[in-house]
Amino acid sequence: MVDTMTDTNFEVKQGADWNGKVILKDDNGTVINLTGYTAKMQLRLYKDKKSNLFDTLSTDNSRITITPTAGQLDFKIPSSVSDNYTFDKAYYDLEITDSTGIITRVLEGIITINKNVTNWWL
Repeated sequence: MVDTMTDTNFEVKQGADWNGKVILKDDNGTVINLTGYTAKMQLRLYKDKKSNLFDTLSTDNSRITITPTAGQLDFKIPSSVSDNYTFDKAYYDLEITDSTGIITRVLEGIITINKNVTNWWL
């Protein structure tokens, strides 16, 4: 069982590739084996699952990858995606699901968008 939860805020530079990483450990500092787990992160306008959905990162869409024996989750927002963000900040949480279907929230916070000026497509 995963028993960890952290509030973490991130800044994403719009129009640039962004990568985040989390290594999950138990209370003794031992890395948690994530074999058989999946993960999902959503960005929304408000901290409410019914509010505007801006983006979804998941193991299903390959924007979250898991290195099971390292307890590591890597998540990414490519420049082609962040360049189209129209919001200034979004709430997010990162949840993992084990092979029996148990869902655990392991991370949550706010993602702030640092707007870009340069446009490579003009």
